[in-house]
Amino acid sequence: MVGGMEKDKAERSATEKPSGKDRAKKDIEKSMADKPREGAGELDELKHNLKISFSRMREDIHFNRSQIEDLVRANKMLLEQVGSLKDEIKALKERPKGLKTELMRSLARNQKALIKQRILEIVGQGRFSIPELKERIVDDRNYCSKASFYRYIDELKSNRNIDFLSVEGREIVVAMPAGNNGEAAPELSKREDFV
Repeated sequence: MVGGMEKDKAERSATEKPSGKDRAKKDIEKSMADKPREGAGELDELKHNLKISFSRMREDIHFNRSQIEDLVRANKMLLEQVGSLKDEIKALKERPKGLKTELMRSLARNQKALIKQRILEIVGQGRFSIPELKERIVDDRNYCSKASFYRYIDELKSNRNIDFLSVEGREIVVAMPAGNNGEAAPELSKREDFV
């Protein structure tokens, strides 16, 4: 049983990286095995091996300290960079937005009226059915969603800006003369394509 434990320990030590203490032991064992054992010489040899082992440990400690110092310096630099980036981000957020942002906000506020006006302009250009208008406004130009488009059509119809006419079995959208909102629409009498 004792022999089996020693075998397991030997197998583990072969696969694991030896520590400084283990290396010192191996150095001592190796140097003692190389030289014949003598009474007084053994003690001197042991002292010599200990000096070598402690010397290696000091080198390892020195190397580890230098690596730690390098890591601390790198960490300090990274922290300074993060701080400066935070300041830049803060400055960018506080910077005035400019004309482009103002225009975008204005468009967002007036989006509904602008899209309805665009629908009236397209209706004034020719014969279009509701699906054809939807294709131009929603699919091609991506002005609004499909649901918003149909809601705008309903609002234009209820405000009497547009109406539906059946021409050659097809229902088309026509602009009505000046609606309740004071928006000018092309007159039907001037349009030759409905005659």
